[in-house]
Amino acid sequence: MVNLDFRYEAESHKKLLDITYFSTRKLSFSIFKNVMLIPATIKGKSGGVYNQDGSLIDETALYLECGLEHVDLKDIQNPVDTYSDACIYMGVYEPCWGHFITDCLKKIWFIKSNSYSQFNNCRLVFLSPKNTKLGGNHRRLLELLGVDVSKIVVCTKNTLANELIIPDSSFFYDETFTMHYTKEYSDTINFVKNLFKDEGKKEYEKIYYSYSSFKKKGFKKTFGEEKLDKFFKDRGFLIVHPEQHSLDEQLVMLANCKCFASTEGSSSHNSLFLKDNTEVIIIPRGPYFSGYQQTIDSIGEFNINYVDSALSAFTSKNGPWSGPNYFYVSEELMEYFKLSPAQKSVYRKTNFKDMKKYLTYNCVDLAGRNYYIQNIYSEKFFHYLSLNSKKIFPGHYLKMKISHFFEKIRSGSKHS
Repeated sequence: MVNLDFRYEAESHKKLLDITYFSTRKLSFSIFKNVMLIPATIKGKSGGVYNQDGSLIDETALYLECGLEHVDLKDIQNPVDTYSDACIYMGVYEPCWGHFITDCLKKIWFIKSNSYSQFNNCRLVFLSPKNTKLGGNHRRLLELLGVDVSKIVVCTKNTLANELIIPDSSFFYDETFTMHYTKEYSDTINFVKNLFKDEGKKEYEKIYYSYSSFKKKGFKKTFGEEKLDKFFKDRGFLIVHPEQHSLDEQLVMLANCKCFASTEGSSSHNSLFLKDNTEVIIIPRGPYFSGYQQTIDSIGEFNINYVDSALSAFTSKNGPWSGPNYFYVSEELMEYFKLSPAQKSVYRKTNFKDMKKYLTYNCVDLAGRNYYIQNIYSEKFFHYLSLNSKKIFPGHYLKMKISHFFEKIRSGSKHS
């Protein structure tokens, strides 16, 4: 069940609920001779497995190529390495957790199938342009799934494979860019879920997965999430920063969880591991939909609630998942939890340092950016800003910059 009553605007989201994400496709595998493993080392080119004629073999890229050009094998004079023995192709290794538990598990079904017995001595090959080994939680997840991780090879160089077994994908795009999953994928996830039981640990009954402590050099993804941390903590939620916990610790939390909340993204994708009938609260980051989350929502029997509590007016069109995003305690969020007028007034009395930082981050250098404009998030943002502008930026220069930029957006002119 998916509830959209607490969205700013729900009509466009409702259309996604009519899609059937489960696929009945029959999975098999193919054996290819003398193919090239290309780990996407060329900018703008799609990594994957290529035939000698230069054609990219289906379902060997990270996900649907999304407009990326194929590598021209003429540009590759000689392979750097050769796999002379037969290997099994497992896909492109993407460390981002949300991709790993979807795109990187889509061929695991083969290892648990009867067909694997004739290839169980083969190496398991992941492609990666950067990472030479799997991260700790990634490796642990594969161990829990019964994978012999000593057989895993992370291929980082252009390599000729004399014989490559390529299983079909159990999590995949169709021609409309919609993601689907098969029974084999849900079986993979359920296998992990069943390893960790609900032990009645009350401290984990309500958990909020937060990005507020996530740090990446030279990159600011979210602003204001500390306000959500406080709001959920006040409601009795345990605030969890997933990067600070082992996978086993997280799976224990999720197994004992009765109410799970998160902003949309890799953190919310962990709803895969919740037990059925869990209450799920997902806070969208901005004016776009995560195709991954829509598919994940359909895999389990959850009580899912989308609650808007973001004002991400400056989300990039070219990479909306990267933000930057701005969160606050919205009227919708307070209504969801049925706060009294007195309780609401507490959260309306807020400091605006994080909004000033968000504005400064996005407006000091406007050149070269490309934003979503004229949507419900920007409308809400402008209204919120107009009510509190004097508290946010007394500085004359920044005020002029922002005023000029807002005028462009409101007039509908393109900004890039």
